[in-house]
Order: sequence, then C-alpha cells, then structure tokens
Amino acid sequence: MNVDFEALARAWVEGSPRSRELVRSDPERADRLVLRLARALEERRRQESAGLDERGDLVIQVDRSRFVPGVGLDEEALDEVTRYIEEVARGNAD
Repeated sequence: MNVDFEALARAWVEGSPRSRELVRSDPERADRLVLRLARALEERRRQESAGLDERGDLVIQVDRSRFVPGVGLDEEALDEVTRYIEEVARGNAD
C-alpha cells in the first residue's frame, strides 16, 4: 500500500493548533510547509524501509479515511491500533 504523504502532511498541518493560524493567514506558505513535510516523511519512510527486516520494526498502516482533522485517528481506529500493538507485544514476550 502506498502512503499519500502529502495528504498525511496536510491533515497534520491543518489539525495542528500551532499551524492552524498559518493555514488561515498564509495559505501559500502552509502549502510549502505541507510539501516539505511530505518529502521529509517520504524520505524517512525510504530510510526506515532499508533496514526494516534486520531490526524487526513494527509498521502499522492506517487508511487516511480514519484520520479526523484536528483530532488524529478516530476512536475506533485508535482502539484497533492499540489492541494490535498489545497483541504483538504479548506475542513477543512469550
């Protein structure tokens, strides 16, 4: 599954109390911030993916429809992620 880093970055910027005013007052600057953030997230994913198997990282993909602007993950998605992490942790502890 490909991640839409731009949509994720836009939701992040628009949902952040610290950047909401920037979005309202200077939309062009906010768009530049979104693009820079999206590129940084994509680069981070590329770097993380290079060593994923040898480190045994856990990557959880969440559909962007589960993100609520200004809130983050919807409550049900957050519960699902939490349960999954707990299951993995119990499985790794055995």
